[in-house]
Amino acid sequence: MKEVTLHIEDSKVKAFLEFIKTLDYVKIENPEKKAIEELKSSLKQVKRMKEGKLPKESIKGKSKTQVLEGIREAVEEVNQIKAGKKKAKPLSDFLNEL
Repeated sequence: MKEVTLHIEDSKVKAFLEFIKTLDYVKIENPEKKAIEELKSSLKQVKRMKEGKLPKESIKGKSKTQVLEGIREAVEEVNQIKAGKKKAKPLSDFLNEL
């Protein structure tokens, strides 16, 4: 499957998305849903670490404080995106930055 980035006028986005959803061969990804899933996964990891079921080293060398701060920042960013104060960026762009 190929990935395509489109730049669409704000006033036309809703109509375009409604149209493209009718195409059975097009998959539309929701960046907010992915962010929430990643946060849930991180929270489960922290919980397992607190319970002693996950060694601290498995969190890529970060301290508990660093992990919790990262989660706090991620939650704040998701809240800003939901409130329309910040635009979500495609996951592929984020991954390419790494």
